[in-house]
Amino acid sequence: MRNPTQAHISSSALRHNVAVLRDAAGGAPLCAVAKADAYGHGAARLAAALRGAAIPFWGVATLPEGLALRQLGVTAPILVFRPLGRYEPERESAETLDALMDADLRATVASVAGADLLARRAARRRRTARVHLKVNTGMNRNGCPAEDALSLARRIAAQPFLE
Repeated sequence: MRNPTQAHISSSALRHNVAVLRDAAGGAPLCAVAKADAYGHGAARLAAALRGAAIPFWGVATLPEGLALRQLGVTAPILVFRPLGRYEPERESAETLDALMDADLRATVASVAGADLLARRAARRRRTARVHLKVNTGMNRNGCPAEDALSLARRIAAQPFLE
């Protein structure tokens, strides 16, 4: 049986929606989320449609998605949502962390282990790594417990090669 469901993406409608959201946000910066290949609609198509739209921030789920956006010419900051230290074994992390830093992607940190993993690698390379602290605000997905957020933020701030 053929699937009758189709998605038709209009680049002009997408740009219009960005303008509407920008106005509604009252000056707050927007984040274009391109995870899962822009939810199956094509990250390359999304990046092309939003080229010139002054998107201040992008979000992706994984490192390969962030690297793909860089290859597509996205120069704005890109946040990798998947928290460091939670899914990859440490023996595989050096290559991952190097790629993250080389592409100037922002890492999500939700644990002491993730923060320390990145801090050690950044110090070893004498290179600043940018991070975002993810705090669990109730969905119980990947964030550090709210009661640990301040101490983790201080730990991150104390690392000379983490920003």
